Amino acid sequence: MIKPFEDDDPMELKGVEVDAEEECMTEMTRAFMDEFVRTGYSDDEILRMFRLPIYHGPHMVHRAKGPGYVKEMLNEARDRWQPLSYEGDRS
Repeated sequence: MIKPFEDDDPMELKGVEVDAEEECMTEMTRAFMDEFVRTGYSDDEILRMFRLPIYHGPHMVHRAKGPGYVKEMLNEARDRWQPLSYEGDRS
């Protein structure tokens, strides 16, 4: 049985417009990169997501800013989320 549509359903898929201004695009790219890096995707997998049109947001960044920008932002995310190493580990 198919559940009837409810106007206030929190699980209802919603589309939103994305502001593609420079400042917004940078923050959006950082958010994508942080999520992908922390999820455990490899660099090749992440770069592929930015190249493929099926991933609308990342692909918009790739088209607007180019592959060099995408790689730079990926490197920054890797630096932000690299595992911490402790000198003199007491294990």
